[in-house]
Amino acid sequence: MSVFCGGIGLALYLLSHGMADFSVSLFVSQLRNVSLLRLGMLGLPFAVGLWVKWLRWHLCIQHVDHAVLGRTVFRAQLWGYCASNTLPFKAGEAVKLAVLKKKGHRVLPLLPTIALDRFWDGAVLLLLLLLALPFFSEAAWMREMAVAAAVLFVGGLVCFCVFIFFLSETFFVRLGDRMKGLLHGFLALRSVRLWSALACLSLINWLAEAWCFAVVFWAFGVSVPLAACMVAVAAVNFAGLAIAVPASIGVFEFCVVAVLIAVGVSQKTAFGMALVLHGLMVVPLFVVAGGVLLMDRFGKRRRVCRG
Repeated sequence: MSVFCGGIGLALYLLSHGMADFSVSLFVSQLRNVSLLRLGMLGLPFAVGLWVKWLRWHLCIQHVDHAVLGRTVFRAQLWGYCASNTLPFKAGEAVKLAVLKKKGHRVLPLLPTIALDRFWDGAVLLLLLLLALPFFSEAAWMREMAVAAAVLFVGGLVCFCVFIFFLSETFFVRLGDRMKGLLHGFLALRSVRLWSALACLSLINWLAEAWCFAVVFWAFGVSVPLAACMVAVAAVNFAGLAIAVPASIGVFEFCVVAVLIAVGVSQKTAFGMALVLHGLMVVPLFVVAGGVLLMDRFGKRRRVCRG
């Protein structure tokens, strides 16, 4: 609880820091000048990102349990994202497993699929960050963030690869019969073809999110290089791991504003853009989830009426 309170406090501090020069009148003026036609183009990269996220996790799960249906995976992932944007400490991962368990699937064998999913998230985000750094040679904080992320991720990568590729069956057998399911999950993911597919899908996923950032900035009439959007995406996600608050409130705005300032956007303008961007990255998830929920309820009513 103290860690969460500390995270909330830090997030609120970052949010207030970004609002230091915030002007309501300027923000309203910004909204009036936003191109709705350009903003509507956000739907394409958003849909691509959502579909790729589903496909990536679905591929992992299919290697472990063929009985899990694609629509079940989609719903579990959707509720997980909604939970992560509502609850602290990335609680969405637990919600994903809870949905799968409710459908009658064993949780332990599927747990490694989430670990592998997050592994490729970190790998590709780090790659995008390193590729974009040459365009920000004057921003020292970006280099420091990249070095810290690289050290942490490479250490985790080594441990993860050693663990998943050199597992000993006797290790899990000694822990008990229940852990055999977890062992099965790890062993099922030892596929070079699977890892190659996940690498490609992860790259498409995060480039689509960087594309989302670029489209929103473009709708505000600001042309931001894709490299800057890649840095913003990486910064938001890495910082969100360190400061575990719902929807990365404050952390998201601080990171986006810092990147926009680095490319010449004023702080007053940048903060308004960050607020709108944050809303557009979160609200559509709940809209899609609400649509899926309504479809499920109507489907149940039809089945009841037919019965």
